[in-house]
Amino acid sequence: FENGNKYKGDFINNKKQGRGTFTFVNGNKYEGDFVDGELHGKGTFTFANGDKYEGNFVKGKLHGKGTFTFASGDKYEGDYINDAMQGKGTYTCINNGRKFTGNFKNGKPDGFAVICN
Repeated sequence: FENGNKYKGDFINNKKQGRGTFTFVNGNKYEGDFVDGELHGKGTFTFANGDKYEGNFVKGKLHGKGTFTFASGDKYEGDYINDAMQGKGTYTCINNGRKFTGNFKNGKPDGFAVICN
């Protein structure tokens, strides 16, 4: 693309469609399903900072079941709605092994705090 982004995969009606790899000029990378040009279905999004999400996407957003591994090693496995940890999930802190399993709301544990330090 003109801005330096790269896509390798199928196009239908000038839109990314099916399986493909999209590499962003900022170093982020997505490998997975595309529907009508958007990240949609199962895929892996690797961020330039070392974070990684593997799971479901709906219209370009983390949505459904997924696993987010932070560059620090902390990990969240569970439900997402519109890019936020929302619903049931487990957050594991790598440096002390603490774990919270329960409900998440707006990206945060609902009713309990996870302390990783």
